[in-house]
Amino acid sequence: MATQNEKFFHQKLEWQIGIFIALVLAGLGIWASINQPSFVSFFKWIYKYIFLSIYFWCFVAILFVLFFKRNKLYKQNEKIKLLEEELTNAKEELTNAKEEILILKSKTTPFIKRWEEILENGIKFGSLYYPPMLDFDNVGDPIGIGIDILKIIFNGRINKEYYKVSWQNLVKILYEKDNDGKFIMDIIATPIFETNERSKLLSFSLPLFYSEIGLYYNCENEYFKNIEPKNFENAINFINTIKNINVICIEGELSHRMIKKHFEGAISKIANKNELSIQDLLATIIDDSINSDIVFAETYQADKLIQNKAVKGDNKFKKLKNLFKERQLLYPVVFAMRREDYVLKNYINLKLIELDGPGSGIIKLIRASLLSLGENIHDEDLKKYFIREYSNLTNSQTKQIKDQALSVPNPTKLTGKSHFD
Repeated sequence: MATQNEKFFHQKLEWQIGIFIALVLAGLGIWASINQPSFVSFFKWIYKYIFLSIYFWCFVAILFVLFFKRNKLYKQNEKIKLLEEELTNAKEELTNAKEEILILKSKTTPFIKRWEEILENGIKFGSLYYPPMLDFDNVGDPIGIGIDILKIIFNGRINKEYYKVSWQNLVKILYEKDNDGKFIMDIIATPIFETNERSKLLSFSLPLFYSEIGLYYNCENEYFKNIEPKNFENAINFINTIKNINVICIEGELSHRMIKKHFEGAISKIANKNELSIQDLLATIIDDSINSDIVFAETYQADKLIQNKAVKGDNKFKKLKNLFKERQLLYPVVFAMRREDYVLKNYINLKLIELDGPGSGIIKLIRASLLSLGENIHDEDLKKYFIREYSNLTNSQTKQIKDQALSVPNPTKLTGKSHFD
């Protein structure tokens, strides 16, 4: 490309020099003819006052064009040389990058090491108290839905040592390291809600199920008398029309985030998780001493509170009503881990697909886990509170997850056997 551009430049230059020489010779001829006495005076006058004037201005114009064109072509040529140098450098960088990729592919990658580490050692986990997702038995060991599912996924290879986690340090603690520079935990054993805010800092598994969120109020509250359930948008707009509404929420929990998002000026108190549980928060709607007009909570937690209180003869909690129509607000319930630990995420997702299979294994496991906690739940309620139909994957999505999880050399050798051969 450089040779063709230089040839073009020189051809232009030769053409302009030729015109310049021709004009110089013509000028000399005109000057000589004017000074020859044999010429008729008429032609002398024409040559002297017209042709010479035209020649002069043409000569000046050509001279200017010659200079301008030459300068422009020179700059273009310099720019082309600069671009060619950049292109050469870019090709060298690309070549070096390809060589580095080949070198990395030839070595034992961290991907494979992490995979083997998970299979050999299992995982370390953090526990966040949130029944029935995670509870503690009489001796203080963690139990519940999250623990039971993780035991199945890792064939019981979960570290007996665990770290207690709070809503406030949920993200921070996953990135804490010990004195040896290793992360103190791999995963939060308590299935939690996947939110946009958390997704900026954490990575999540496939949904175990979807949980319905309700907006609860006291049906005897003057703000809500004779009101019918509404869709999400109409319910939010209705609440925002109420002046001086009292709202209590738990710091770092879903109720806090939802109220901040939709009713920023309405928060009257932010409670610590140690002060209030979710069911305590719902009780503030009924309790006049610490009154809250509305509370965001899972329908499972609200209905369970109403049932437990009714069994004890306390029927005042039947005043709790959901302002939302059915399934207006659903959140995926997932395992949370570090964003960088994509190997662990892929492994868990693969195992969840195996676990669910054609027999709805996750729902069966949730039922068994609830039974072990002393809760006998009916089929209709199980489907109502632990919604799985939105968790079903298409064949292409399932294949993609399997390919990601099994994209290490000799997966059958690493796992002992492959369920997808």
